[in-house]
Amino acid sequence: VAISGKRKTEKDYFYDLLMQRLNPALVETRRFATPIKAYIAKLNRVDLATLETPGPEKEKFRAQFYTYDLEQRAQDPFVLAREVVQDVRSRILVISDLRQIGDYKYLQKYYADRLILIRLDASELLRSTRGYSFTPGVDDSAVECDLDPDRVAVPWTLCWENDG
Repeated sequence: VAISGKRKTEKDYFYDLLMQRLNPALVETRRFATPIKAYIAKLNRVDLATLETPGPEKEKFRAQFYTYDLEQRAQDPFVLAREVVQDVRSRILVISDLRQIGDYKYLQKYYADRLILIRLDASELLRSTRGYSFTPGVDDSAVECDLDPDRVAVPWTLCWENDG
């Protein structure tokens, strides 16, 4: 299961709801952003847990996340996907932050027969009530826009307009 959506579409909330309904013994969770955040945390001597949770501290480093992310993917578009899915031991893998075309293509190539793709959308107005404010270089970057319908046709299993 891979969950996708822009900032402040409530991916974490949807993920929490999903996890309440799945048997924890059968589920493993991974995030494509974890290796990126781990690198930035080490570089800036910040606790990784601070960057893994929503909040103002994480926002201070968002531009660095995106820069590092795009640099790594320019060298190898599947570098993070390979790292994130290695050593999965559970029957169900939930990835809560699918955002990039390379990650989608990797999952599609190796897991197409069992891949569930979920896309969350919300209007910019509603996202702004959740703390979203357009940031140039962040919200118009590939990290946020790669899987937009005007860029790629993804066969989403479920699309949810999260406007409420």
